[in-house]
Amino acid sequence: MTQTENYIYLADHPCQELSAVFSELNIDFEIIDQEKYAHFLSQFLEKYSQNPFYKYPIWGNLNEESTFSVSQPFAWLWFEELLADKAIIVFFDLHNAPTALKIANGADLKKGLENCSTFNFYVSDPDLGFYFAFCDDHEILTAGGTAMPLLQKYYLKLEAQKIMDLFEQETLDLAALETQTQELLGKIKQG
Repeated sequence: MTQTENYIYLADHPCQELSAVFSELNIDFEIIDQEKYAHFLSQFLEKYSQNPFYKYPIWGNLNEESTFSVSQPFAWLWFEELLADKAIIVFFDLHNAPTALKIANGADLKKGLENCSTFNFYVSDPDLGFYFAFCDDHEILTAGGTAMPLLQKYYLKLEAQKIMDLFEQETLDLAALETQTQELLGKIKQG
């Protein structure tokens, strides 16, 4: 992970930390005021949560039947591809930040996160058509709405590449190939 020098990391204030990093990296963003954020969060919870009222943590209250989750450290690195050219809103659990950030190009989120401490966060488009939730404590990326099939496809592509990489080795490890293939087939059946 790269980190910008001369920088104060505010792990308890991820919105402030990410804002400062975006400013330093000259990434365009807008801070959404508390009133607009409260309205946005209310709509988000109504659409995607088991509980229409805020309950900490947000990721622990998402409707599981309409999500796809991947346990992968730093899965947010994938946002460079998954969120390219998409306007997004980045938000946090309320005890960490009562505001949110709007970014014109979601791929820029990866650049910002590379220069921050780690924390839980959520990403959605302004119309709430999709969301991603990253739980840093468990290193899980969850997707819902139109992001669910996008994450499934992306993750399966990465897993298939691992199998293809086995064929590139000088000696083919058939046991590893069979294990990787069975794991991929299981994931395809789940998704």
